[in-house]
Amino acid sequence: MFKVKRNADGSIDRYKGHLVAKGYNQRPGFDYLEIFAPTVRMASIRIILALAAIHDLHLRSVDVSNAYLNGEMDCDVYMEQPEGFAEGDPKEWVCLLVKALYGTKQGGNRWNRKMCSVLESLGFKQSYSDAAIYVMSKGDLRIILPVFVDDMTFVSQSLPAIEDIIAQLRQHFKLRDLGPTTQLLGIKIDRDHSKHTISLSQHHYCLDILQRFGMADCKPVTTPMDPGLRLSHSQSPQTTQEATQMRSIDYLGAVGVLMYLVTSTRPDIAYAVGVLARFNANPGLAHWNAVKHLFHYLKGTAHFALTYGPDSSSSGLFVWLRNLLEEMGFSVSSPSILHTDNQSAIQVAKIPEHHGRMKHLNLRWFWLRDVVDQGLISPVFVPTTEMPADLLTKPLARVKVQQFCEMLGLAPSWGS
Repeated sequence: MFKVKRNADGSIDRYKGHLVAKGYNQRPGFDYLEIFAPTVRMASIRIILALAAIHDLHLRSVDVSNAYLNGEMDCDVYMEQPEGFAEGDPKEWVCLLVKALYGTKQGGNRWNRKMCSVLESLGFKQSYSDAAIYVMSKGDLRIILPVFVDDMTFVSQSLPAIEDIIAQLRQHFKLRDLGPTTQLLGIKIDRDHSKHTISLSQHHYCLDILQRFGMADCKPVTTPMDPGLRLSHSQSPQTTQEATQMRSIDYLGAVGVLMYLVTSTRPDIAYAVGVLARFNANPGLAHWNAVKHLFHYLKGTAHFALTYGPDSSSSGLFVWLRNLLEEMGFSVSSPSILHTDNQSAIQVAKIPEHHGRMKHLNLRWFWLRDVVDQGLISPVFVPTTEMPADLLTKPLARVKVQQFCEMLGLAPSWGS
């Protein structure tokens, strides 16, 4: 398998080649057992980068070369000899895999186990909140290490400590030191140390999407989805001709690349992509037109960047994110702010008001009152006109889209 690796600006970084086994021929329980290997969650990546910006921590990236080859196979797996490297009669002699190989079912699992054992020997502890994050704490020194397969990003206040750990890792793995982190998982990273901010953008990824689907020269629009649009399953193909037409359109591919954009840096298109994904099984022309409308929106907002930095007002955190912060050494003493435009909901969350209207509810729904009493969540009123979460739940007009994008920290970044 040959692949072109690119930098965040779209330029070519290097060319890679992998020998890949035909893992689809493997049989469970016979030549593979466990296959699970965790990868860091995108939400975890964003919160770590936000912490790095606020506390002005060092970011350093390394890449493990041929990572899977470091894993030991747990079953006997035989493979045909690669073309051009055969010994003897390739029809009679095969290869017994001693090391994990790309393409094998257990390859990721075996590499992850090897990596985990090495990191633990160096003093790292695996996080319970996100199994792909490792944390080292020694006195005042703290190093946070999120791992995505073979991509490692070291986050710490001490650059010498990072360099020392990288030197120790070199004794176990072949590494490519990528220097200060300027891109991560295809996301371009720009920092302003004076303001303690960090911006995440996927400008070239957006342009690649438009190029792939023949929309590079389309005219921009100002909304991800027409506010008056109503999509339904009744708009799926009704005739053989319509079905044939849709089979020539890569609807699933379009929704897939847009979904990665949503989870990485573009919450403004979350609602539109979520609606479009409902029709993956049987999309119609109306659904495809909505996808193209979203492409038009990306054309005009490809340079948008998601910016994190210090904020005088507290922001909401999921409970699991509070746990993750605790594991990374950042104590959270104040409650997470839960903004709502419903005054009655706030009162019900704080005191047993309106009991007559709520006595029929299942007890599990009263968990909110418990976490409010514990000081984990604090419901706060916000006017409906200032509720940025509306961008995630409904199609909005241009003015609201622009207003809520700014509130979410999503704005043009002309340096993209």
